[in-house]
Amino acid sequence: MNKKEIITKKDLFYWLLISISISVIMASIEFHKDYNIVSHIGFAGTLISIILAVVAIIYSFFQNFTYSNINNQLINTSENIEKLINSLQFTSIDYAKKNEDLIINYDNYTKSLHTMIEDKFDLTKSEISAISNKLENFKSNQVTEKDQVTNIHTQFKKNEIESFLNNTSTIGVYLIYLVKQFHLNKIKFDRREVFKEVFEKSSEYALGFFVGIKTLGLLSSNYIDENYEEIKYMNEHAKELVGEKIDDMETKKDYIYRQKINDLIKKIKDESNI
Repeated sequence: MNKKEIITKKDLFYWLLISISISVIMASIEFHKDYNIVSHIGFAGTLISIILAVVAIIYSFFQNFTYSNINNQLINTSENIEKLINSLQFTSIDYAKKNEDLIINYDNYTKSLHTMIEDKFDLTKSEISAISNKLENFKSNQVTEKDQVTNIHTQFKKNEIESFLNNTSTIGVYLIYLVKQFHLNKIKFDRREVFKEVFEKSSEYALGFFVGIKTLGLLSSNYIDENYEEIKYMNEHAKELVGEKIDDMETKKDYIYRQKINDLIKKIKDESNI
């Protein structure tokens, strides 16, 4: 059998607590009239507070630095996802082309089949017409890449876009307005440089928002080269309503983004005419 411990950890805790209490009481009785001790203790408390404040500031700095790194990693990840989506779109286009070639081959086969049937088997015109109709039905049931894109782009109704704009941040609304101007003027742009010039400290947020609405299907863009891209599609309801939303916002507060965007558009167009 295990022998029972004479002194347990619980007993040590009680003895330590009692010793500290007795020490504090004796020190209070001994030095309660010594104001120097009190001032020294107050000074020590102040010094400890200052040290803790400095530690807190340093800790906040490192936390902010860590958050910034994580944010950049998330943005890079979202851009990689966007490039992956673009590659999938190109694959879809290739599939649509192959599908179109298949339909052409079917047409050619149909014509040769008609000729062979007329020459060798002497089928009636009604039978040939029936075969042709079946092949035409097959062709009409093929969904092209253009149809797929149209279905994706038209899935948002006007009231849904209006609700989206009403619940979107100021930066988000002006970013949609910026995209609209680039689309209407067919301007090629570097998203990082443009967003930094217009939105300054909020450029990282604008970049993430751009990737988000592009993923949702409100717009689509194609890369011209490694950095520059061009808006190929933008939801018609979004183009129609964003101007009205900005007019309503600017009656309540004086925002500078619209003027900065218009000045940027004018600058780019002037440089392109040189």
